[in-house]
Amino acid sequence: MFEVVSDSLPIQAVARSVSSAGSILAVTHVNPDGDAVGSLVALGHIAASLHIDVRLYCETPIPDNLNWLRPPTPVVASLDELGAWRPDLVVFLDCADGKRAGAAVTGYIERNREETGLNVVCIDHHVANPNFADVNWVDPAMSATGIMVALLAKKLGIPLSGDLGEALCLAIVSDTGSFSYANTTALALDLTAEIVRNGLSMADFTVKYENHWTLNRMHLWGSLMQEVRLLCDGKVVVSVITDEILERHSAPRAYLEGYASWLRRLADTKVVLLARPSRNGSKISLRSMGDVDVQQIAAEFGGGGHKGAAGIDMTEQPRDAAVKVLEGVCRALGEPCCSAKCVL
Repeated sequence: MFEVVSDSLPIQAVARSVSSAGSILAVTHVNPDGDAVGSLVALGHIAASLHIDVRLYCETPIPDNLNWLRPPTPVVASLDELGAWRPDLVVFLDCADGKRAGAAVTGYIERNREETGLNVVCIDHHVANPNFADVNWVDPAMSATGIMVALLAKKLGIPLSGDLGEALCLAIVSDTGSFSYANTTALALDLTAEIVRNGLSMADFTVKYENHWTLNRMHLWGSLMQEVRLLCDGKVVVSVITDEILERHSAPRAYLEGYASWLRRLADTKVVLLARPSRNGSKISLRSMGDVDVQQIAAEFGGGGHKGAAGIDMTEQPRDAAVKVLEGVCRALGEPCCSAKCVL
């Protein structure tokens, strides 16, 4: 989509692009997770610290459970809200490709590139990222995009404290499963320790991050856990969720956040397969503890993600989608086609 400019040290190229911009539009992917929201807000604080005119955009609303961060400017869900304002730099955060931020952003960039010659930067840690921006800093070895944003802040001489530190902590904690996933690195821990040394209370942070459940959500998870299936001799955990069960508990789909990862707690599990309804069919979430590369499984069906966590958007309804993807999971495990012998 955009011309690629190579740089032997991508963080230097990104730092130059950000620090020299007069106005920045920061964007992240639709249906954002904690890394996406934290990175977006953190980039906003970096720009504000440099006295750069910044706007933040996410095509879908920030989930209520992540809406407690304090951005330097409101996150807008429509580019029309920007009015006559125009950026000279767009920064994509945690987007494996340009489409992940939504079609509106692509069109907006193309129109304004012709008029103003704006540049595009991408900061991301997905292995399948095609380097779609003008300046790309893509590093799959990073536990979270938020770690990369933290390193950018340090490169620019901005302390990891206050609202910036809290946003970065959310990004790191979210994508490392509170430092429990295989992608947790010493760097992730070191940066979080620095944020804590700079004044963040982990107790206060945890209250905001975790202690926001409703009784309906707790009842929903209880019902879902009663329907969980163990397949492939206990190696695969499958949970198929329908609109009916969500309606029964008056539960929005956002209440499912974190449920797939929770299922990894079952002993001897290799892969978690969660299927839930979406606007255009279903969303498949795949999880592992890192010994099975679920990103490769997701890629077979047009999805993506990371070795331990990946997702797929499918047109089939949840149960049919789960049966289809289960065949890919069985192949990855070297098992005979479980979906043929295991009825979901």
